[in-house]
Amino acid sequence: MIVPLLFCLLAAGPLSYEGFSLATGVAALIDKYPGSAHEFWPKPSGEIVRSQDNAGRLRQLVKEGSGAYLVRLSAKEAHDHIYLLHADLENGSLERLRISLEMPAHLLTARVRNGLEAFEKRHPPCSQVLDALTGKLGQPAPVETRTEEGLDHQLHSWTRNGEKLSLDCGQYVGRKVTFALDVTLSKATGH
Repeated sequence: MIVPLLFCLLAAGPLSYEGFSLATGVAALIDKYPGSAHEFWPKPSGEIVRSQDNAGRLRQLVKEGSGAYLVRLSAKEAHDHIYLLHADLENGSLERLRISLEMPAHLLTARVRNGLEAFEKRHPPCSQVLDALTGKLGQPAPVETRTEEGLDHQLHSWTRNGEKLSLDCGQYVGRKVTFALDVTLSKATGH
């Protein structure tokens, strides 16, 4: 009886990461992170609307527009290794949310020997994020891998209720450290 109950608890509700899900009201992020940089890239215009330039228009685009909405969290507002939110919106509806776990270079205080080590230190360990997600969501689907510019990517994914949560981890070729790059929430395709 415990196993079926545990499965039901794991499968219930939308997929989420640190309080973010596809049900997240992205317009509320403007008020939640007032000290952070907000910008909207409406498609297909190519313009960029920034909060400091036109807060009213930005708010309207986030509620009703189509394009990319980015929130670059300030040092004071960053939390849980979250430094950038990238929301893809269609008529104000959240289609995809990428949560970057990469600390901006200017916030790194540790002494490092080279650029690769600096990059690795700007991310949490993959095992830390993967273990937390696995404890909450159960085992992910088989790992998908790819190599891009000397970085081996390991994509860990969970799919349920028409949604997909993916953790992208990376390890530089020839290095031992595996770090978490980002978490992406999206609508599942092909299910």
